Amino acid sequence: MCNACWVDRGCPSELPPTAAELVTLIQQLYAQPDGGSGGPLHVFLDDFNVDHIEPFREFEWEPQTWRLAELIAAHMRPLSPDQRAAVLALWEGWLELPAHDDEHRLSPATLDD
Repeated sequence: MCNACWVDRGCPSELPPTAAELVTLIQQLYAQPDGGSGGPLHVFLDDFNVDHIEPFREFEWEPQTWRLAELIAAHMRPLSPDQRAAVLALWEGWLELPAHDDEHRLSPATLDD
């Protein structure tokens, strides 16, 4: 992600309660053999285009890579652009995760679907 892009947006820091789980999903995506540079979410993750969260469909991705990209996109869509930027900043290590209650986190079943 582009640090200058985050700074240009005013360094958004409003994290959703699901931020930690989203960071974990992003890390899992990048760990996939074809997930480097964000895989199907390259434009969103690596280019910091927080308004474009649709997975790139013009390439044949491994099923697990595609599943992770779709799951990340599904949970990012309801967030505001500033919340999306804050999650990406958290993933990059530019923000720290504050304590949140557990009731609004993604359920383990959601992560395993």
